[in-house]
Amino acid sequence: MYWPSITLGICTKNSAKTISKTLKSILELDYPKEKIELVIVDGMSQDNTIEIVKKMLEKNDIKWKLLSDHGKGLAYARQLIVENAHGKYIIWVDSDHILPSNFVKNHVKFMESKPMIGAAEGITKHRGKNLVSILEGYTWYLYSLKRVNKNLESVGSAGTIYRIEAIKEVGGYDINIKGAGEDGDLSRRIRKKGWKLSMNKNAIYYHQTRTTWKSLWKEYYWWGYGAHYVYHKHPESINPLRFIPIVAFFSGIKHGIQTFKLTKDVRCIFMPIHYCWKRIAWSVGFLKAHRDDYGHVFKK
Repeated sequence: MYWPSITLGICTKNSAKTISKTLKSILELDYPKEKIELVIVDGMSQDNTIEIVKKMLEKNDIKWKLLSDHGKGLAYARQLIVENAHGKYIIWVDSDHILPSNFVKNHVKFMESKPMIGAAEGITKHRGKNLVSILEGYTWYLYSLKRVNKNLESVGSAGTIYRIEAIKEVGGYDINIKGAGEDGDLSRRIRKKGWKLSMNKNAIYYHQTRTTWKSLWKEYYWWGYGAHYVYHKHPESINPLRFIPIVAFFSGIKHGIQTFKLTKDVRCIFMPIHYCWKRIAWSVGFLKAHRDDYGHVFKK
């Protein structure tokens, strides 16, 4: 099979605890090394993330580039990678991901066989050892499985392959987005241009999920804040009512039962608490963005 050139894009910030495992898995991919380029954008890390990146990559023959977003946000960082990409596809890798050796090949095969797909998510599995990380991993795994064989309205960035042609056709990322939500906005614009969005059930990767309630809160608060902007840009995209605590609790019960059937793990009984915690955090972030007038430019 002919293997096209691909770009692996990593947007990272303060990832010293996880990025070495991510880079190690990239260096062990079975995709032809001469067809891979790695573009990393650092978000002004305050730890030794940059030092780890340089130490691991300087002694390897993979093509790589390290850039900075100068504090301009995630959407800017992703667009910077797009502008520096020379591959046919971009695969977004978070700095807490671990990629199996066949991950890239499976993604590329899928896209090469389906030329009308603009982007396809991979299936995420967790790498966690405590209750918080295990429940979060189960949540995302179940979420991934439910989206297989569906024509999706949007896809995320984590473990997702994008056709660069599709990204450029819609003008790239909206760099006015300072936090989360840049992927939902981009993929919706891609779909509205006629491209299809999908899940690739054969592209499985591992995620080193959040390990504390505090870090989980911060993550979902950030996502909720960014969702407010996307909500006003794409009003059909989000139903804020499902983040009301009582709704979240019953969703947690439902998904806890589904996850238990899948995993046989009795810790799934804590899923309702887990759901409430992170959806309250999302709601607080969403309301804070409303107070900050973030995204109301579209309403006006």
